[in-house]
Amino acid sequence: KTSVYGEEIKALTFTITEGELATGDTNTDLAVSLVKAEGIVVGNYAITGTSTSANYNVTVLPGNYEITRRAITVKADNQTSVYGEALVEDLTFTITEGELAQGDTNESLAVSLVKAEGIVVGNYAITGTSTSANYDVTVEAGNYEITRRAITVKADDKTSIYGNELEALTFTITEGELAQGDTNESLAVSLVKAEGIVVGNYAITGTSTSENYDVTVEAGN
Repeated sequence: KTSVYGEEIKALTFTITEGELATGDTNTDLAVSLVKAEGIVVGNYAITGTSTSANYNVTVLPGNYEITRRAITVKADNQTSVYGEALVEDLTFTITEGELAQGDTNESLAVSLVKAEGIVVGNYAITGTSTSANYDVTVEAGNYEITRRAITVKADDKTSIYGNELEALTFTITEGELAQGDTNESLAVSLVKAEGIVVGNYAITGTSTSENYDVTVEAGN
């Protein structure tokens, strides 16, 4: 006999392989009792038997009961975090095909999930494996997206005297903060003063080419 892990154990039966029943008798007259070795997890179990028949000298040859792995498919849940924040450590999954045996939980699937290496902005595969002895688990990949970190900077106001060298342009962060270990250079901000060297007011504007930050640059004067 064979059944899938978590399914009901099948009724045990036998077949006559040598000799034959007396006329009018049936298998019931052999008074054979069959029993499967203890166990409900995946594996092979001996089926043995005895007979209490007064009319037959019954030899019961053992059989085998195989419990096979239960097929199930899970998908790693998509995750997202902002650049510079702690990564989501508790990666989870959802069962998309098949179901758990009664009394089992997701932990019974023995699934281990891992995110592809990387902490900068981008998309990273979440893949997994299973070491379950009772389940044949297919793990479908999920996606981990690290999004850009919002930050606002303002070009610092500058002043110089006509004829003097123009001052270096700088900026100050006014909203948001840098990720640990980053510096202003990580924002990849380029500032430029409007054309002109005579007396007057000139806008200082800027742009950013940072891949990890979504930078808003407010103008200075």
